[in-house]
Amino acid sequence: MRFDDKPMKRKQRLSSESRCFLLLLLPGGQTGLQEKKPQE
Repeated sequence: MRFDDKPMKRKQRLSSESRCFLLLLLPGGQTGLQEKKPQE
């Protein structure tokens, strides 16, 4: 996931923006993963 490689440094600055961005790409990305617990 190179997408996580670069934003890594920006994540610290855009904490809230980063979350919104991730949510836009993957709705409920982090919360969804923990709540839904996808079966891979």
